[in-house]
Amino acid sequence: MMKKSFLVILLSLWVMATQAQSLKVKSFRWLEYDRTASSLEGKRIDQNGQVAALIKVVTNETGFVFEGGTLGIVDAQQQVSEVWVWVPRGLRKITIKHQEFGQLRDYIFPIDIEAERTYEMVLETEYVPRPGSNKPHQQYLAFIIDPVFATLEVDDKIWTVAADGSAVKYVNFGTYQWRVQAPNYHPEAGNITVNDPDNTQVVTVKLQPNFGWIEVEGAGTLRGASVYIDNALIGTAPCKSQLLKSGQHTVRIAKEMYNPYSETVMVRDNETTRLSPTLGADFAEVTLKVDSDAEIWVNNERKGFRSWSGPLGSGTYKIECKQANHETSLTTQEITASMAGQTITLPAPRPIYGSLLVESVPSFCKLFIDGQEVGTTPKSINEILIGQHEVKITKEGYSDYIEKVTITQGESKQVSATLSNTDYYAKGLEAYNKKDYAEAAKWFRPAAEQGNSSAQAYFGYMYNKGLGVTKDNVEAVKWYRKAAEQGNASAQCNMGVMYGKGYGVAKDYTEALKWYRKAAEQGYARGQCNLGLMYDMGYGVTKDYAEAFKWYRKAAEQGEVNAQCNLGIMYRDGKGVQKDYAEALKWFRKAVDQNYANAQCHLGYMYENGYGVTKDYKEAMKWYRKAAEQGEVYAQYNLGIMYEYGKGVTKSISEAKKWYQKAADQGYEDAKNKLKGLK
Repeated sequence: MMKKSFLVILLSLWVMATQAQSLKVKSFRWLEYDRTASSLEGKRIDQNGQVAALIKVVTNETGFVFEGGTLGIVDAQQQVSEVWVWVPRGLRKITIKHQEFGQLRDYIFPIDIEAERTYEMVLETEYVPRPGSNKPHQQYLAFIIDPVFATLEVDDKIWTVAADGSAVKYVNFGTYQWRVQAPNYHPEAGNITVNDPDNTQVVTVKLQPNFGWIEVEGAGTLRGASVYIDNALIGTAPCKSQLLKSGQHTVRIAKEMYNPYSETVMVRDNETTRLSPTLGADFAEVTLKVDSDAEIWVNNERKGFRSWSGPLGSGTYKIECKQANHETSLTTQEITASMAGQTITLPAPRPIYGSLLVESVPSFCKLFIDGQEVGTTPKSINEILIGQHEVKITKEGYSDYIEKVTITQGESKQVSATLSNTDYYAKGLEAYNKKDYAEAAKWFRPAAEQGNSSAQAYFGYMYNKGLGVTKDNVEAVKWYRKAAEQGNASAQCNMGVMYGKGYGVAKDYTEALKWYRKAAEQGYARGQCNLGLMYDMGYGVTKDYAEAFKWYRKAAEQGEVNAQCNLGIMYRDGKGVQKDYAEALKWFRKAVDQNYANAQCHLGYMYENGYGVTKDYKEAMKWYRKAAEQGEVYAQYNLGIMYEYGKGVTKSISEAKKWYQKAADQGYEDAKNKLKGLK
C-alpha cells in the first residue's frame, strides 16, 4: 500500500527556515457530540473501505504537511482557522511539517483513533524573527466573525465581512479599536495592537446570542393544545418557538374542554425554557340516550344512534334526535363538570303520518306494505309513516304487483293495480341470469310496458349497456325514469348516473343529486355512495365533507366497495371526521377483501408512508402490484416510483419505465414526465 501525505497549501519548494521555530500540540481530545465525520459533507472512506476518522487541527496558520506513516492520510482540507485531516481507524501517530515552524515528528495520539469519530487537535506555533532584520511597519489584520452576517467597525469605519465571516486589511502598526454587532446577539468590542510584519494578526469574534426558545411539551392533557406566545399562535403541543429575544414573554395554552393556562416566562441567552403544565379539566363524561331508532346530534354534529357516551365541555348545547319520517326533537342542555357520569334521557322524535288507499283488479288480493302483510284489497290505511314504502299485491295465478310509493304528511296516496296473469318479468329475469340478453329483452319489454318497475329498471340498463338491444341512452333514460318514478331505487340511482354523466340527457348535477338522494333514502347502497360523492366533490350542492362521510358510511356498512374505499380516504385525510388511521385501514381492508384495485393502491400508500402501520416498503409493493395489475393507474405510477428508488425492491430503472409507461398509456401526465426524465 502506498503511503500518503497531504500538503494543505501547495508549496513550490520546501525550505526549512533558519530563524527560530516552535510547533507543538497544546491539546488533543474526542469531540463526543460532533458528527462531522459521519455527515454527508464530512464523510471520507479510507483504503480499507471504512469511514475515516476526522481530526480538526485548530490553527490560524496554513501550509502544513501531514504524514501518517504506513497507514497514510486519507484526505486534508484547509478550513477557516483550522485544518480538517481525515485518518484511518487505528492510526497511532502523526508527523506535522511546516516551512517556517519546522516539524513535529511522530506525535503519538493520547487516545485511540476510531472510525467515524471527530477529534480536535489544538496546535501552538511561534515565530521569532532574526535580529537586525529590515521589516516593514505594516501587516495584515484579519477578523473571523460568527455570525457571518454581523457588522464590523474598526476605528469607526465599516469593514466588509465576506460570506465566510472573514474581514482582512493590510494596516499600519498601531492599536485599533473594533466593534462587532448583529441583530439578536450581544455586541463585542475591544482593542488590538498590530506590530508583527511577518504574520497576520487574527482576531476571532464569536458573538453570544441575545435570544433563546420556549418549548412546550406534549405529554398528557397538553397534547394537541394550542400554544400562544405574546398572543401569537406558534402551533400545538408538543412544539417549540422560533428564536425569541431574551427577556420576559407571556405563554398561553388553550385546549377545548380544559381550563386555559397562562404564565410569564423568562427567556435566557441561548437556552430553551421548557414548560410542561397540567391543564385542568372543564368537561363531563355523560351518556345521552333516546328510546327510539333515532340519531343523536349535538350542536349540529352527529354523535351516535340511540345512545352516545363521551366528554362534553362545560356550556349550553343544542341536542337533537333525528329519525326518518319523524319530527326532530330538540333539547337545550346545560353541561357542567359536576355532571360527570350522568345519563340524560332525550325526548324521542314524533312520527309523521299520511294515508294510503289500495285497489286492485282483481280484488281480494293479499296486500303487503314493506314486506308485512296488512290485509287484502281494497284497503284503506289511515296512519302510515311518511316516506318511501313498498306496496306489494299478490294473488295465486297472477304476477306480483310491486310499486314504490312516497307518502307525504296529510296526503292520501292512492294505488290502483292491475295484476297480469302472465309473469313476463320472471321469464325475463330467468333469461337475463343465463346471460341470454336477447331473450331477456323479449320478456322484459311487455312486463315493463305493463308497469312492472323492476322490468323497467332492467330494460333501461340493457339499453344503457347495449345488452340484447342496440345501445340507446335516450331509450335507457325513458325506462329508468318510468321505474324511478315508481320508487325503484336501482333505477333512481341509474337516473342519477345518466344526469351526472350526461348520457341520454343534458348533464345536470342538480337532477343527478335529486335521484341519488331518492335512492339513498331508500337505503340503496350504491345510491348512498354516489350521493356521498356529490357532497364530497361539491357536484350540484355545496361541498360538505360531513354529509359525504354520513352517506359513505351508510353504503359502506352495506358492503358497497366504492363507499368502503372512500370512507377509508375520509378517515385517513380527516375529511368530515377526525383523522383516524386505524379506521382508514379497517375500511381499506374491507374493500381490498373484495379485490377492489383502488383500495389496494391506498393500502399500499398507508404501508409506504407508515400511516397507522409500521412503514413497510415490501408490503406497499405487494398492494401496489395487485392494483397495478388490475390497471389502476395511480398504482402503476407508484410501482414505478418504488422501482426507480429501490423502495422495498431491488432498484430497476427498466422496471420503473415499464410501469410508468403503463400509467402514461392511460394519459397520466406525471408518468409521462417521469419517462422524459429517465431518457
